[in-house]
Amino acid sequence: MSINSVHFSIAKHAQWAPGLSTDAAWQAWLEQAFMIDEQGASPPAVAAMPAMLRRRARFLGRMALEVAYACVSDEHNLPIDLPDDVPTLFCSRHGEVGHSIELLQEQIREGTVSPIGFSSAVHNAT
Repeated sequence: MSINSVHFSIAKHAQWAPGLSTDAAWQAWLEQAFMIDEQGASPPAVAAMPAMLRRRARFLGRMALEVAYACVSDEHNLPIDLPDDVPTLFCSRHGEVGHSIELLQEQIREGTVSPIGFSSAVHNAT
């Protein structure tokens, strides 16, 4: 694909949602879209992530990182050789929204916000 003289190709893609863990499940969803029930769902394992970082990751961050790791894993044969260290950029304009809302509620209740809590809610935390 080419956009304004920048050329790129998509070597692999991945997806994750509660209850949709196989290609067949995603195909069924694609053919007749239905609401994905996230209530009571377990977050993705993100097994490739170091445990100390994984512990701090919240649900949305785990979702994004699960698919990012899946895209660079060696579980599937890729038509190209990926380097061991793939530079990656992940960003969010508002950070993890659920956590930001919790912080706003904390500020309303207590008048202050924990600096540690704030640092994990900013746009580059994940």
